[in-house]
Amino acid sequence: MRELMGYRKHVEGRFEMTNARNEGGSTVSRILMRSFEVVRQCGRDYIDERERNAAFEQYCSDVEAAVGSLADVTNDRAVIIRVLREYWHIEGDDAEGLLHEEMRIRAPLRRLGRFLVEKRNYLPVGVERYLDDNRVKSRLRHESKLSTLTAEQLYREIEGHGR
Repeated sequence: MRELMGYRKHVEGRFEMTNARNEGGSTVSRILMRSFEVVRQCGRDYIDERERNAAFEQYCSDVEAAVGSLADVTNDRAVIIRVLREYWHIEGDDAEGLLHEEMRIRAPLRRLGRFLVEKRNYLPVGVERYLDDNRVKSRLRHESKLSTLTAEQLYREIEGHGR
């Protein structure tokens, strides 16, 4: 992008000389200048969109971390929902959905991951592979009873049913 802007300045200087000679410049110079403006605006729009997407992704990540922290501190759903509404401005069904996802999937995954590292001597990469190979996330999503188990019970259940 910098190279393009540098080239634009170089070309603008040449067009200014042309404009002085030709009173208004040529059609080609006007077309090229307009083209540079269009490219610059497209670049700005692209950067603005990327910034908005990055900000939204960070917001989602922060909300998920907050829900996880709240769920670790208390099991009182009403308190968690109230905090999400007051401090994160997340209303109704969205707050319920986030909390449901946390309690049903993310919290058990974290507990199982800690268990695998601490009790089964897995490395973090091995934990990710174990969770993927055994489709643990999918199983938690579809088998509600699994999310109520302790990490050790969940591990035994996964190992008992095979892959």
